[in-house]
Amino acid sequence: MSKNLYIAGSGPGVVKAVVVLGVMELLAKRGLRIGFFRTVIQKDPSSDPLITLVKSRYDIATSEQSMFGCTEAVLNDLLSRDREDELHGLILEKYHNIESECDFLVCSGTDYRSINAALEFEF
Repeated sequence: MSKNLYIAGSGPGVVKAVVVLGVMELLAKRGLRIGFFRTVIQKDPSSDPLITLVKSRYDIATSEQSMFGCTEAVLNDLLSRDREDELHGLILEKYHNIESECDFLVCSGTDYRSINAALEFEF
């Protein structure tokens, strides 16, 4: 059985949060230790509405700092310096750290605000 699910939108402004919440609700009812991870966030995890909502709704013990791969500023910096491998490594390292703490991990993709849509599915 799979231990994770990646939820991506088709573009900016789609209501991906509804799908995330629906999946989280189903998993919570099964009694699993669920985790949540976002690949890229705008700036600070405490200002990310989806991280804040999921963390409070499902009483996730993991720190907000562990629930995302990188900020848009880090993403843009590494991509502008042609350090895509380092970017992937950073996101995967944080992903694997949180994955070890739960039975099932729901991942939410980017919001397409400052990222090329072609990169979305590389994460």
